[in-house]
Amino acid sequence: MARGFYVFFAFIFCLSGSVLKGQVSAEAGIIDARYWNFDHSRLPLNGQWIFFKNELLTPAACETAKGELQSYPSVWNNSEGPAIGYGTYYLRVVVPDSSMMLALEVPQVYNSCVLWIDGKRVASAGKVGTTPETTTPQWIYQSTSFHHSGDTLRVVLQIANFDHYKGGAKESIYLGSADRIITHKLWEFGSNIAEVVLLTAIGAVFLVFYMLYRDKDVMLYFSLLCLTWSVRAAFSNLYPITHFFPDFNWVVLVKIEYITLYGGMLWSVFFLHALFRNIGRKLVMYVLVGSNILFLVFTLITPPIVFSQWIGVYLSVAGMTTLYAAFIVIRALLDGQAGALFLLISLFLGALVFGYDIIAYGTSSYNLVSLHFGYIVIFILVTIAMLRHLGIVRGNAKYSNILTYKDMFGDDSKR
Repeated sequence: MARGFYVFFAFIFCLSGSVLKGQVSAEAGIIDARYWNFDHSRLPLNGQWIFFKNELLTPAACETAKGELQSYPSVWNNSEGPAIGYGTYYLRVVVPDSSMMLALEVPQVYNSCVLWIDGKRVASAGKVGTTPETTTPQWIYQSTSFHHSGDTLRVVLQIANFDHYKGGAKESIYLGSADRIITHKLWEFGSNIAEVVLLTAIGAVFLVFYMLYRDKDVMLYFSLLCLTWSVRAAFSNLYPITHFFPDFNWVVLVKIEYITLYGGMLWSVFFLHALFRNIGRKLVMYVLVGSNILFLVFTLITPPIVFSQWIGVYLSVAGMTTLYAAFIVIRALLDGQAGALFLLISLFLGALVFGYDIIAYGTSSYNLVSLHFGYIVIFILVTIAMLRHLGIVRGNAKYSNILTYKDMFGDDSKR
């Protein structure tokens, strides 16, 4: 069983890096995709775009205006503070000279955008402007199909940011056949919705169990962890909440995304300490809990342009939390709680999935399908282990592989 889990995670990491191999890239504002098989795979429109800083140009104006070369995607960096401003990106894509149905997959940018193809407006998120009053931020992961004739696509993208520490774009725009883009988006959104539904259901079930057995606080913490993470799954990465409610308030959305991250870490620490009472270090627990509460309160009382600049600092806290969780799990194994192997492997893999989530957030694009299914698998495994511990699902009587009540909660008679 453990070998299968290692293969599973090797697949996730290999898959997450495979998208960077064998790609063509833009040079001097042109990308040569004449020999790209759009039916087989999506083409990331990465490389050197022409950029017009602090100008919102129309597609026609981009043809004659003089800009500078800038890598796309890239986050606007500003060492002196938030990356406030606006600009226009322009790219020509050379494709096979034929009539075809194509599509673009457009992720969220920082923090509003308008996209044109051959002079036609095909996608937008929020409202792009030159001042805070004329700009409305919004994060929507979207796709758009269009019919193209000829050998060159002209892509124009306007971006504006006055509300977040980051500006520009982190994720790639993908070009492909309509079928390929739609299929990929269905997999991404399908796995995302499945994660939301599953975690909500698991959280509700264990909340009911806690109502019946109030002395087992581990069930309450696991329930709150599942429910908090289900909300986060709806308010992060693909932001499916804006797919159903395009006008959802952006400030509320961002605060929920950050707060559920802190809340998930809080419940994880409490869950692990309730599960392994004699292994965890209370001082470390207090530091991690206090740090998460501090970030949570700070996010509640400050605007996104303020609290978003501290996410890099918080990722260090989240990384320490993940390492601490892995320490507790490994220490439990070394302490001879071999009967908990199934549960311990599940928790350890959960730390690995979250670690991948944190690393991908800070350094590269997510492989969202693998990430969603990774969380689904982990929460299912922990759920099975918890149900077996509670006696709701019983294993083989001869070869019990679950924790006893004393292993998990201690001896009540000595309290």
